Amino acid sequence: MTSTKAAHQPHPCAGLSKRAHEVFEQIAIGNDLAGHHPRVLEALVSRGLIERRPEEVAGPFRGTTMTIDRYDVPLIVHAEWCSWCAENVTEDMIAEAQR
Repeated sequence: MTSTKAAHQPHPCAGLSKRAHEVFEQIAIGNDLAGHHPRVLEALVSRGLIERRPEEVAGPFRGTTMTIDRYDVPLIVHAEWCSWCAENVTEDMIAEAQR
């Protein structure tokens, strides 16, 4: 007999630490410059959950530049995360986060 209940989408970071979940979600919403711990970033990169992208920015002195690492969530992973959010995030959670 088959179940009529739909299978739940797992979080892309299933099996990782709570901090890894938090960092992933911050990067997924565009906050990739929050001083995230390098080991957490490396764990997410090594699993393919985020991608490192070097970016050249103005340096501290006039006429200089420096390269910093920026991070993005690949589109397919972002879509999986959006599916997870649709099943697991409530209106109350959204309202609480906006306070």
